[in-house]
Amino acid sequence: MPDSVQQRLEWKDSSSGVSAGSGEVHLWRACLEFPETQAQYLSGLLPPEERARAERIIVPAKRRQQALSMGLLRVILGHYLAAAPASLQFEAGPKGKPVLGGPHAGALHFNLSHSGAWALYAVTRGAAVGVDLEEVNARHDYEGVARRFFSAAEQAALAQFPEGRREEAFYRCWTGKEAVLKATGEGLSFPLDQCEILVHPDTTIRLLSLNDPAHASQCWSLCSCEPAQGFFAACAVMEQPVSWHAWDVAGVLGPAQ
Repeated sequence: MPDSVQQRLEWKDSSSGVSAGSGEVHLWRACLEFPETQAQYLSGLLPPEERARAERIIVPAKRRQQALSMGLLRVILGHYLAAAPASLQFEAGPKGKPVLGGPHAGALHFNLSHSGAWALYAVTRGAAVGVDLEEVNARHDYEGVARRFFSAAEQAALAQFPEGRREEAFYRCWTGKEAVLKATGEGLSFPLDQCEILVHPDTTIRLLSLNDPAHASQCWSLCSCEPAQGFFAACAVMEQPVSWHAWDVAGVLGPAQ
């Protein structure tokens, strides 16, 4: 399976305008701890069905993060499409993965993930994309999780890392798996040990194997990154070669909507 294509990401200000060209993958990071005026603006962009979905979340902090992350998704996509964020329509793809509908159907591929107070978005023009973000949890039994969900090859590779870097390698591998499976639309219903990720000592990641006939022959590009201190993330896109671009969301949202 083809090697990944990755470069070290530098998160840039987006206030001067951003457009996605062919072969580009755009990542957006956002801290969801917005001032109340911005929070109200983002929540107000949601249609009734999305607002109701967020309201069903029991934990208040997670309920707020869901609403804000979905509102911000509309702002980001509206920026590319030159469309009012509230006007965007979404529908479920063949495997339930959200896609753009209505007049903008097929115009962009996107995916999002949020963990803790941060969210990460991926946007491309021409290829399916998946992204995963995880906050490091010091109480997390990552070695037990690896024994349960990683393949023998992945566990052996993890054991080669010095103890001080093993947790980092775990998170890079785990987020890589989730990113690939979100790109395919399978999600965590797919056996995790059937999607093998190799973490290199220089922190780049590569898809070793994917036991999924529908997608195994695709040319994959993967990127592993740290959007914020204490967070690891990965993005996977069914395209090669690609160029990676990383943006802070503050510029596109504005100081006080």
